[in-house]
Amino acid sequence: MLESEKKLKFKEEIADAAMSARDAAIKSLRLADMGASRLGERVEELSRHLEESDTREDSRNGSRQRY
Repeated sequence: MLESEKKLKFKEEIADAAMSARDAAIKSLRLADMGASRLGERVEELSRHLEESDTREDSRNGSRQRY
């Protein structure tokens, strides 16, 4: 195998590895984004529950402030 063929093969292998790394990074970012989105939804849900609980407690205790 000629030196130029070796260099070309090496460059192709590097390009393949770089594309695989890029694809893995994109997948990882998508998974992280989905996880962050789920966490955001959970925070919103828990905040709603807390507000509802506070509202029920306030109505039972005559609208007195908790803080």
